Amino acid sequence: MSKSPHAAVMIEQVQALNRLFLAHLHEELRAGSRSYGLTPPVGRALVALGSAELDRVAGLPRALFRLNLASGVAAAPTPGAEGRRALHLTLLLTAAQASRQHPVLARFFFGLDTETQSLLGTLPLGEYLRVAGLPGLVTCAFARRPFLWQAWLKAESGLLPTELVLLALQPEVRARGTARVQQAGAARSLA
Repeated sequence: MSKSPHAAVMIEQVQALNRLFLAHLHEELRAGSRSYGLTPPVGRALVALGSAELDRVAGLPRALFRLNLASGVAAAPTPGAEGRRALHLTLLLTAAQASRQHPVLARFFFGLDTETQSLLGTLPLGEYLRVAGLPGLVTCAFARRPFLWQAWLKAESGLLPTELVLLALQPEVRARGTARVQQAGAARSLA
């Protein structure tokens, strides 16, 4: 994808984090406890996947999780769920480190917005454990675009089609109505 050694290392990090996140998400969905924002049909399709298929989906060069720091760094953490907190802490620290070392690459591969990247850069190290326990801190990336998840989950074995990878790397559109137009166009191109 890129000849930059920094980009290659960051892609490997993102893919490793995707594997951790998907394994955790798979367990949460099987237990019926948390969906991280996925629609029920996508959640059922993800639960039906085996480890090889999960690895294939985790191979996307874009984070499949979204950090929602702007939603409330001052909120009280959720008690318990230490496995979830450990995963969230790993995601936070890796995204923060990537943001410090290569801000542009971190925005691209982790899908960070300006506000989240700024908060990651200013959060005192001692606060990361507390923030990792915040409710709603981590959600699925592209949760509002279930057609992408369905396409990724249904892709044939081996590498994901280039079109699906390119869709994952597109910046999220925040303008009202534009997302529907983009979703409809992307769905037509996949058909």
